Amino acid sequence: MTPMSNSLKDFVVSQCPNRVFYIPDFISEVKEQELLRHIYSAPKPKWVHLSNRRLQNWGGIPHAKGMIQDAIPTWLQKCIDDVTVQLADVLPADTKPNHVLINEYEASQGIMPHVDGPLYYPVIATISLESPVLLDLYSSSASSSSSLTTCAESKNGVEVDSTSKHSSISNSKTDLKYDPATNSVPEYDPMTSSEVKSESEVMVSSGDSVKLDRIGSVYLQPRSLYVATENVYTEYLHGIREEINFDLKSEKILNVDVLEKAEKFDYLDMLERSKRVSITIRHVPKVLKNKLFIR
Repeated sequence: MTPMSNSLKDFVVSQCPNRVFYIPDFISEVKEQELLRHIYSAPKPKWVHLSNRRLQNWGGIPHAKGMIQDAIPTWLQKCIDDVTVQLADVLPADTKPNHVLINEYEASQGIMPHVDGPLYYPVIATISLESPVLLDLYSSSASSSSSLTTCAESKNGVEVDSTSKHSSISNSKTDLKYDPATNSVPEYDPMTSSEVKSESEVMVSSGDSVKLDRIGSVYLQPRSLYVATENVYTEYLHGIREEINFDLKSEKILNVDVLEKAEKFDYLDMLERSKRVSITIRHVPKVLKNKLFIR
């Protein structure tokens, strides 16, 4: 396990825009299995099923009007506390993480390029469990009149769309509604839309287009900690391709320097994905003191 006394600055990914940090072996294999046992012991209603993954939401329901806080279980709070110690260089003391999203991806599942949006403080930390994966980073170009749509949290932590300056790529005509009867929400897939002009060009709400340029990928190993801050959080999109096999020699791996330093460079050959679980830890600044009904 990587010593937690090390400064986060020792793990900066220099090939990424400002700023990304990557810590290999942040947790032990024993801790990984312990977390997985807790995750899969959660009540079935805790899982929200999307078309390309399923997820658990812990800590509350982020909303533009404020998050209604829920209690976080002890096992998960311990995980948050360990991450918070590591984030001391980038996370002010009054912005302790209070929200966790747990995603489960099967081998062929991914997530479209997006940003997490303004509901969160611009620092996110993700622990990867089980399978390695490539997290792709994208720059985008759009006219000043264009507006994208943000991946915001809705009921039970379902990601839906809301207009924002920084956002996920989505079709503005698509209205994603959570269905409590099925505990799921339909998801818009931009790659199958007839309105998409090409693989790297998607429609935005103005009717203009956004061109995406994949600048490279961060190789996320099991038990690692990935931290995104500053410009990478606000201006760059991130996503996971729906592919199983990757020839890493043909990919631009942005965190090679950190992997070499940790003597993990020999892993960079072929990647065959299997089921992966991610624990994404964030701070929601706007919290409701009372459990009010939000319309």
